[in-house]
Amino acid sequence: MTLPKKIVLWVLAWASVVCGPGSPAAAQDWTRFRGPNGDGHGKADGLPAKWTDADWLWKARLPGTGHGSPVVWGDRIFLLACDAKAATRSVVCVSAADG
Repeated sequence: MTLPKKIVLWVLAWASVVCGPGSPAAAQDWTRFRGPNGDGHGKADGLPAKWTDADWLWKARLPGTGHGSPVVWGDRIFLLACDAKAATRSVVCVSAADG
């Protein structure tokens, strides 16, 4: 299954910012929609304005398109995906360290 590039890039960029080693936000759990305070802000300074392949630590294929706000809990990222053709929804858990 091929995922829309925009969805895959968004998930990868978000995960690398929030979970990247050495990032100030690495220890911050992103436990609900729009982050810890519900305002879409995390504790990460100096983020790039434009993303390149060098900015991502890893990539992971999802079983459909992104369908919710990722949740970070400890060393895990929980994601929602939807496959409209198969009429399925999935909850996916990946390692923040390597997908």
